[in-house]
Amino acid sequence: MCPGHCGIMESSLLPLLGTVLACVLGVGGYSNGRVEVSCTDMQPRHRSSPQTTPPPFTLSTDRVDYSAGEDVTVNLLAPSSSHFEGFLLQARVLGSESVAGSFLSAPSGTQRLSCGGSPNSALSHSSSSEKSSVQVTWRPAADQDVHFYATIVQNITVYWVAVASPRVRFSSGSNSTGGTSSLEPANTTVPSSAVSSMMTTAPLGITVEGCGASRLCFRQPPDCDPAQEPAACFFMSAMVLSPGSSAVHYQLSGPSPGYIAFGFSDDRNMGNDDIYICVEDASGRVQLQHAFSSGATTPDTVPLGSVWDIRTSLAAGVISCSFSTTNSISTQRSSQRHYLLYAHGPSSNGQVQMHSGTFVSADTVDVSSPGQELRTYRPLIIKAHGETLGL
Repeated sequence: MCPGHCGIMESSLLPLLGTVLACVLGVGGYSNGRVEVSCTDMQPRHRSSPQTTPPPFTLSTDRVDYSAGEDVTVNLLAPSSSHFEGFLLQARVLGSESVAGSFLSAPSGTQRLSCGGSPNSALSHSSSSEKSSVQVTWRPAADQDVHFYATIVQNITVYWVAVASPRVRFSSGSNSTGGTSSLEPANTTVPSSAVSSMMTTAPLGITVEGCGASRLCFRQPPDCDPAQEPAACFFMSAMVLSPGSSAVHYQLSGPSPGYIAFGFSDDRNMGNDDIYICVEDASGRVQLQHAFSSGATTPDTVPLGSVWDIRTSLAAGVISCSFSTTNSISTQRSSQRHYLLYAHGPSSNGQVQMHSGTFVSADTVDVSSPGQELRTYRPLIIKAHGETLGL
C-alpha cells in the first residue's frame, strides 16, 4: 500500500510521475512500521541489500544484568551527524529464536508489535520521520539471559539487519549498570543465522603467521600449518583488530565432509557452549552459523549478531572461513576466560550431524590476549552420554 504522502499532488504529468515513482518505491517497505512480517528474520523488505559496514549507531542498556522484578532501559542512539527513519527492536532468549519479555510503552514516533504470539514483544517506528534516539523500558517475562537485536533503517536503501547488543544476564541479586555497545553490522538472515559471503573454491590463505604473538592459535596436530598441509591440519585463530577494541577476527580451517566448528565453554564438556560453525549447504556453498549448544541435541542456531567481513572457501575437501565480530561470548558463567572446543563432521543440507572428531584446549583462554599457543586435551566429554549430538 502506498504511503500517505503518495496522494495525487497536482493534475500535471510531472507531479503525477513523481507520485507513481514514490508509490513504487514504497512497495516492499513499511513506512508505518507495521512490520510483523519481519518478526522472525528482521528483514525490512527493501529492494536493496543490507549494509556490511559498521553502522553509526549505539545500542545500550542501563544494566548488564538484572534481578527478578527489575526492568531494563534500552536506548538506540544516532550520533549528531546521523539519523534513522525506521527500526525494529526485540529481545531474544539466549540460545533460542524466541522473543523475550515485553516493552512497557511506546515512546513518541514508535509503536509496540506482537511477535511470535507475545504481546508488545517488539518495538518499531510508526512513521518514516527522522529520528535521533529511542528510549524504551523492557520488562522480562522470565528469569532468562537475553540479547537485544535491532534492525536499523537509515533510509530506503541503507539499513543494517539484526545487529546485536551485549548479553544481558539474569542474576539472583544484581544491580550492575551500563551495558553499551557500538554496533557492528550483522551479515545475517535470522533465524537460521547462516550466511555465505565471498565464497570461493580457492583457499583463503590462512597461515600460522603471528601465532603466539599477535594471534591466539589452536590447532591439531599441534605443529601443523594450514597453508602447507591444509588436508592434515585443523586450525583456529583469534586476533583483536585494534588495541582496546572488542572486535575480534577469527579464522577456521580443516578437512571435513560437512562442517568445522569452534566453541567457547566454561569447562571441557560439551554443553552450554557458544559456537560458530562453517557448514556446507545443499548447494555446495559454505555458510557461517552461530549456535548455542545444550549438550543434549543438535545446537540451536541463534541470530548471527554483530558479524561482518565473512569469507568462506571449499577447496579439495578443506573447509575454511573467516569473519570479524563484536559479539560477546555467551556461556553460563560471567568470565573472560573459556575453554576452546573444536569439532568437525558431516552435514546434511546445511544441518550438522554427529561429529567425527573433536578436541579441546588444555587451559582456559582470553581471546583478547593474543600471545597464546594452546595445547590440546583429550578426550572431549559430552555431557549427555549416548545422545546424538551435532557437535
